[in-house]
Amino acid sequence: MNAADFRFYAITDRQRCGMERMLEQLNTAFEQGLRAVQIREKDLPAQSLLQLALEIKRSAHAHGAMVLINDRLDIAMAAGLDGVHLPERGMPVADARRLLGDHLLIGVSAHDAGRVQQASDEGADFCVAGPVSETISKDKGHWIMPEAVFKDLCRKSSIPVFALGGIHAHDIQKWTDLGARGIAGISIWLEDENISETFEFMKKSLGSL
Repeated sequence: MNAADFRFYAITDRQRCGMERMLEQLNTAFEQGLRAVQIREKDLPAQSLLQLALEIKRSAHAHGAMVLINDRLDIAMAAGLDGVHLPERGMPVADARRLLGDHLLIGVSAHDAGRVQQASDEGADFCVAGPVSETISKDKGHWIMPEAVFKDLCRKSSIPVFALGGIHAHDIQKWTDLGARGIAGISIWLEDENISETFEFMKKSLGSL
């Protein structure tokens, strides 16, 4: 089985900047050392999503990076991706593991330690917890995971935990100090005009990408 040995987990959202710009920024991110990306384009029809997955996989694998896709096991298997990311109300981890076998990664979204433990017991490789701060990806006034809850989740988790939600480069140390293996996000890479500088800062904060 592949290991979740990355420290930064990029998430796509073409709605932020358009498909062309997103792919350009993603290619730059791979060149800068990005090692894992989740395709999260939930509104795309299956054929378009498959073509996007194949395109991203070609670029990612050329740079030694892994590609996961949100929720769609069928696309992951058809495109030969490296794994899937399961939302909290998605397919049970045990069922996904049975379908995918032992060699693909399974990430999960989590809001509490109980969900993380269950997912780990069923075969998940890592979890993304949050949102840990305000983010434009959620409606205004959305629930924010308290730092104490995040710290407790990390302490109890037997799999790597990534902090998600409105995280900036200068915030990274706070979340790793609370127990996170790394961070996950959209804005921090997709909307960055100086991605090389940001990635260098992340490498120093996290030790690697």
